[in-house]
Amino acid sequence: ADAEAPGLRGSFLWALQLAARPSKLDGALRKKTVDVIRRLLGDADGMVRRRAAYVAGNLALSELAPDLIASAKQSPDPEQRIAVFVALGELRGLETFADTLELARKPEKTDTDRVTVAALRTLSSIVVANPGQPLDLGPIAVRITGLLSSADPLVREAAVRVAGLA
Repeated sequence: ADAEAPGLRGSFLWALQLAARPSKLDGALRKKTVDVIRRLLGDADGMVRRRAAYVAGNLALSELAPDLIASAKQSPDPEQRIAVFVALGELRGLETFADTLELARKPEKTDTDRVTVAALRTLSSIVVANPGQPLDLGPIAVRITGLLSSADPLVREAAVRVAGLA
């Protein structure tokens, strides 16, 4: 995790992702894992930041949800935003709904169709994982309506999914 070369830090994250089991991460080991991933979410290298986001989701490190949201708000990099949305979608945290909705509603100028799909799939995951909760998708309705006519079939599919949950 402290290697000078970004490739080695990324390799560390990859190995951690493969070796660790979310159900076995508790106590001091969980705290140490969260601290390392939190630090790597702010790494100078974009590849390391992306891998750290994916690992946070894969290992169900819900303690990092605020860090993931902050990362998406600070980074216009589409690949980083995809990684964050994927992680948030895996966490399915109710506490991230409002921020995720806002990020999906107001895309960055650099966002690609893939970022849009990831954001909408994340919203779907959070809503489906929290049945009976008053999760209002109304603020994104205008954007969803526009996305229903997207040329990209994956964007249309994700928009239909969110529209069906509203």
